[in-house]
Amino acid sequence: MIESGKSGGLRGSQEHSKNWHFHPGVTAGNWDYFRSRQVADQYDIFVQNDPLTQLDWRYISNYLPTSQPNLVVADFGTGTGRHAVSLLLHGCRCVLGIDLSRAMLLEAIRKVEEKKPHFRSEQSFIPMLGNLVALEGMESDSVDFGICMFSTLGMIKGRDNRQLFLKHVYRILKPGSRFIVHVHNYWYQCRYPGGLKWMLGNGLMSLLGRSQIGDRQADYRSIRNMFLHSFRYSEFRKELNESGFRLIDTHSLMAGNNQPNQGYRFNDCFRTIGWLVVCDRPLTNHPSCD
Repeated sequence: MIESGKSGGLRGSQEHSKNWHFHPGVTAGNWDYFRSRQVADQYDIFVQNDPLTQLDWRYISNYLPTSQPNLVVADFGTGTGRHAVSLLLHGCRCVLGIDLSRAMLLEAIRKVEEKKPHFRSEQSFIPMLGNLVALEGMESDSVDFGICMFSTLGMIKGRDNRQLFLKHVYRILKPGSRFIVHVHNYWYQCRYPGGLKWMLGNGLMSLLGRSQIGDRQADYRSIRNMFLHSFRYSEFRKELNESGFRLIDTHSLMAGNNQPNQGYRFNDCFRTIGWLVVCDRPLTNHPSCD
């Protein structure tokens, strides 16, 4: 279920529920994150010096079909509207900002209102409050371009839930439309303090059926036990393929390098922080998505 409003505000939604069990793919820690006003208020300050935020817009703008009139873009996990504002300034007619955090969406609305004098009268931002796993309310074949940035995909717990989200994106995009997604690299985790110990424990838990390889919960800012899934490249590519997407381009984000390397190289797997991937919905539908 998803609830939307005009760029001036949000309608009532699932947010009234205090029980995170109502949200598939959302852990208790992540539900606390989505509900935190403090996280939303400090988000832009917290990420402003992150190298990824310095380059992901350049990556998006390189693939944005600017020659296409009346472009409708879906920002899955829009957060505080960091990309939504840039997309509107870039000339997109409509940006759909989907997120499970009411506080972040209200911040995104505030940003859009501040920049409104720079937009054309027909441009709009539509905030949509909802779970990325439950996008049944979004119209099929309605979006020209989609993005899912800053490891939003990895915040969804469970491979089956991530597949549901990706299949929703595939359905929502028009045939031939592109989708850009970012994920973190599983193998890079061993470079962090305690990383190797975590990987061994995570592997054991996956053998016992209590976890999936790449699942991790840790304290993040003021949030206890926040969940994030890191991907092996083969796993990431398989999830995209099984959802119907066709891989177009991969850029590897390297530690200490503000310029991503094009393509995937196995010998760089321990230096690669994560990947930015461009894929598309082919003109002919994938059999599993019909």
